[in-house]
Amino acid sequence: MKRRKLIVLLIFIIFTASTSLAALEINAGFRIENISFKNDRTKTETTFNGLTFPWGLAISGNHVISDNLIMEAGYYNDPILRNISYALFSFKHQYFNVGVGPFLGVFNASTYMPKLGLSTSAELSLPGILFLSFRADNIMTLIQSDDYTQELNEIAFGFYVPNAICSFTILTKQFTDNTALPRIIDKVSRYSLQADIFQKNVPYRLMLSFAYENMFRDFVETAITTRHTLNSIIMGTAFDLNIRDNLVFTFDLESSIYTFGQDELLGVSSSDKFLFRLYTGVKMNLSDYFKNK
Repeated sequence: MKRRKLIVLLIFIIFTASTSLAALEINAGFRIENISFKNDRTKTETTFNGLTFPWGLAISGNHVISDNLIMEAGYYNDPILRNISYALFSFKHQYFNVGVGPFLGVFNASTYMPKLGLSTSAELSLPGILFLSFRADNIMTLIQSDDYTQELNEIAFGFYVPNAICSFTILTKQFTDNTALPRIIDKVSRYSLQADIFQKNVPYRLMLSFAYENMFRDFVETAITTRHTLNSIIMGTAFDLNIRDNLVFTFDLESSIYTFGQDELLGVSSSDKFLFRLYTGVKMNLSDYFKNK
């Protein structure tokens, strides 16, 4: 599986290298956490010890095609959605932008064929005042042997105050695996408040977040569904540091204030565990690099 992930990364790197570098922004990052279920968790495991650390990679590129048209493409690994590759073509206007493109599930089952879906996004905004955005990525076809679906839906509302952007976001992700019995359904729903704090001519920006997450895994058999549920109250701190004009370092740490179980995990709590989610990455603006050359 790791070799397959590296192949996907290589394909994407070759693709982005073939575009015009003078208008390209590259993002690459690494994620590790223990606020999630391992992929091979079974229905008889009714504890949660936080001692497994799923990790993943992400790489993406934004290519400016014209003043109003931008292409974004990338690959990432997610503890709920597994492996995702996507491309999004966005048309930007002063008061709105819309995007559409393919959404691919890759190497998530024994078959090598990718699962094709659709990625869509939309945003309405009054610049410097408020915005409303929506994104939906869905692979909608199921159900046959050795099949699965992936779904991501996100809606956000935000407004601007001096030196900060405040927003409220609802995010849901779901993976349904039909490759064996019992059928597995992984889902997380997240409700979060964010404050993105910045100041002109300061080489860093800070984001503070507060979130509630409901995560469950269903084991679906013919007449019985067994559910493992974890609820978490999470606080996060992230910052972007401008190392150079064309290079930004990102560090994002979320930690659970309290995690408690429901259903088959009733009685599980995080009182003796440190549960966290860590992401670190870099962003390179190659257009600035070539201008400096």
